[in-house]
Amino acid sequence: MDAPPRTEASVEGAARNLQKAAGIVGTMPLMENIATLMEPPCSTLSEPAWVSNILAASGCGFLLDVRNLHANATNFGFDQLQYLAEIRLDRVGCIHIAGGRWIEAPDGDKHYLLDDHLQAVTEPVYDLLSEVAARTVQPLIVVLERDGAYPPMPELLEELDRARAALAAGRRRRAV
Repeated sequence: MDAPPRTEASVEGAARNLQKAAGIVGTMPLMENIATLMEPPCSTLSEPAWVSNILAASGCGFLLDVRNLHANATNFGFDQLQYLAEIRLDRVGCIHIAGGRWIEAPDGDKHYLLDDHLQAVTEPVYDLLSEVAARTVQPLIVVLERDGAYPPMPELLEELDRARAALAAGRRRRAV
């Protein structure tokens, strides 16, 4: 889960790659924010500035992974709501939600929130989903990610119901 340095050079490289991908597949892909277990070395930009700069340079839409946002904010101590205030939420076309777990650093001095897609979605992720719904006007596609350890179908359906409820609650807040 290593991330490239957040620099203007990596912004330019990502924009080139997104344009190249669009030329190959015939449509511009969505860019997703990634979860990382370490701060990318040699970075000169904050995560929200880097993401926003890639969106601006490439013209692509944004796949906002709120689980990744929650994990990074937890692991590196930044404000999730400030992150949302600093990115182009009008470019969000899809949202990922997922679960994860705590892992211990090799030296045992710190614990990190891992985005492993094997656990149920947690309340902070639903809260972020609701917050994005309150701050946006466009339709939002929400994808529940699971990469294994699949629970019984009623549990997955309950997670989807909770996602729908979080979206609806956010939309109601925006309308007030």
